[in-house]
Amino acid sequence: APMAVPESPPSSDVDEGTFAPPSTEGVLRSLHVIGDTHGDEKYLFDCLLSTGRFRVVRTSAGAYEIRWKKLPTHRRGEPFEVVVLGDIVDHGYRTRENLLALMRLQEHPRWGRHLTVMMGNHEAALFDLEVPFHANPRRHYSAKDKRLWHRWWVDAVDASGWNVSARLRALGPDASDEDVALIDWLAQLPVLHRTQGVLLAHGGLTMQIVRRLCEDRDLQECAESILVRVNAAAQDGFRRNIKAVRTLGYGLARELLKNGREADLQAARDILWSRFFSKLDKGAGTWMACKQAYEVAKLLGASTLVVAHTTYPLVARFCFEPSLETSVFVVDTHRANCNDNFGCEWYPEPETFAVEGLDPAHSFRVEAYADESAEESAMLTASQRLGGMPFRNRFASCTRSGVCREDDFFLYPMLD
Repeated sequence: APMAVPESPPSSDVDEGTFAPPSTEGVLRSLHVIGDTHGDEKYLFDCLLSTGRFRVVRTSAGAYEIRWKKLPTHRRGEPFEVVVLGDIVDHGYRTRENLLALMRLQEHPRWGRHLTVMMGNHEAALFDLEVPFHANPRRHYSAKDKRLWHRWWVDAVDASGWNVSARLRALGPDASDEDVALIDWLAQLPVLHRTQGVLLAHGGLTMQIVRRLCEDRDLQECAESILVRVNAAAQDGFRRNIKAVRTLGYGLARELLKNGREADLQAARDILWSRFFSKLDKGAGTWMACKQAYEVAKLLGASTLVVAHTTYPLVARFCFEPSLETSVFVVDTHRANCNDNFGCEWYPEPETFAVEGLDPAHSFRVEAYADESAEESAMLTASQRLGGMPFRNRFASCTRSGVCREDDFFLYPMLD
């Protein structure tokens, strides 16, 4: 059972002023990235609070709500972005509430444009109308594997508080207005995003996917359109599936659509499911993975890759040796299942509060600072200029208490 929520302080702003926005002196632009949160409201809210851009308010109904932090007038023009790398759904029972919270933050008329929410493989599975083994139709799965996958997937969904039946209703013709808005919002989330010289994806864009998309065309010319192509294919494909369910019903729509595997849409699925850059037994940290990270980054005008999808106790950094020009950061630090400990709801706590088994909430911070010597970098491209100025990025991991440390990473030396 969830832990009883402590009484709130007299003020409705639970942490107003506690988590001050970071100092931006000398910083051209800041980026915070949050990995998997899986239905865990406490973890999601704490990750958002770690950016210094949000506050938690207790509403008149007694619920806790995440909102944008009010900034002094002289700081309202600061350039910043917060990115959530997908896998918001499943496992924890606050799945639907977390989705609605992020959707409403994005709808804020002034600050919503500063928040980018991306697609994860768990969100994509909802629109593929199948369990995960259909994400890669070229791979052969045994009947036993399919049964195990299906059972695991249904368990993960049912535990989320937004179970299979509720999701089918949300997809179908009898969905409530709120569910229609939520499903339509989810379907348009991007698979790839580039900002501040950083290429972001839930799983990762590999050179195999790039070559498959480009076929016989020049890689450099083709690569310029990959972000637009992949995001458009995912949005069009998932919207088509939604329309089919709303028109034909789930059973018939699934039969008609399960074989739809056009190249760009399949590339989007492969990007969402890839662990090549994040998981040790899939290639992460090897010379081949680091080489591909460099090649992909160079083609797409980036110098750093940031992914999630594989969990580590701290933000993990691969390919960081001085001889390599591209680092890979894995930002999924959500280890515990909130259903198994103190519950998934957010609640106020002392800053020193810590319980074994609960995750420390992290966001990954990237700060761009002006650096004339960056002109000499072979990685610098037009897309890596901010306000016309050459820049370099510096990296840190930030916790709920607002402390950001530049050395707080798991470092994995490159493997042979």
